[in-house]
Amino acid sequence: MDDKALYQAIANEMAANQLEPALWTQAYSEAGGNTEKAQAIYIRLRHRDLSGSEARDPADPLAALRADLAQALARSSRETLYRRLGVAPDASAGTLAAAIAEIRARPAAPDAEIRYAIEILGNAEARAAYDRSLAAELGFGDAPPRVEQVAAAEDSGSVFLRWWSTRRVGIVVAAAVVALLAAVLQPFQQTATVREHLRAQAMLERERLQQGEQVREMQRERLRLAEQHRAAQDAREIEREQRRQQEQFSIQVQAEQRRQENARRAEQRRLEQDQRQQQYAQQARAREERREARAAETRAAREARYWSCFNDAMDRGDSAYAEARCGQLRY
Repeated sequence: MDDKALYQAIANEMAANQLEPALWTQAYSEAGGNTEKAQAIYIRLRHRDLSGSEARDPADPLAALRADLAQALARSSRETLYRRLGVAPDASAGTLAAAIAEIRARPAAPDAEIRYAIEILGNAEARAAYDRSLAAELGFGDAPPRVEQVAAAEDSGSVFLRWWSTRRVGIVVAAAVVALLAAVLQPFQQTATVREHLRAQAMLERERLQQGEQVREMQRERLRLAEQHRAAQDAREIEREQRRQQEQFSIQVQAEQRRQENARRAEQRRLEQDQRQQQYAQQARAREERREARAAETRAAREARYWSCFNDAMDRGDSAYAEARCGQLRY
């Protein structure tokens, strides 16, 4: 089967919600709860699984037997499980899996015979036993039937079928015995077929319920993971908002501290300027007072010299003489 047919079979499986539970669980786990990514991983895993099944078919020890069955049944109208599924007896495991997936993807549920065929041919060991039994009935199988088949044949009274499986008689005698047994044991075979159909139906129903429970469990797990993801997102958002508010508060505190520091420095500069101005004023007043004091001292000294000179001059002359002699000492 080519890749296109394999991918179509996988698409049919997914459309009918008939996923392989183990592969889906692995894909969902690898995707970390992401449904779309899990679907892509599932397609890759399922394609590898089907491709691997096809690759192993050439080494199948029953390949030759199944090829003989295909040739023999091509010339016969005999109803087989292969014809119920619409595949040849020598179909590979991948082709058979694709056919089963296509049947399961149909809107209408398969009947009991189809479900029984899916149950037998979908299991490698059961298919091998069925092929050996079918080959023995057609007269060219070389492997004895399984113990379970022998027991089932004995339960239905088919002692001659076990004798036939030993191949101790010729082809002509075997055909006669088969025809006789088919006529004699038809009611028993019909009863056994009905019983097998009922058993297959019950098993398929149990499998459907188990798959439904697995799907619900996966949905619950997906919801749980989504809730955890949402809670983690909310927690990260709250943390980011708290960090943003903390940073904003820190910025405001730093801005207020800078404003207060600038105001303190401005006040300090104003006080220092006032002190310097007061000091300059005090120094100016002090200089003025010293200057006035020196001027007063100078005037007082001149007055003292003037009057001393004036008095001496009066002793020798009149006031005009004294003024003329000492007047320049006064100014």
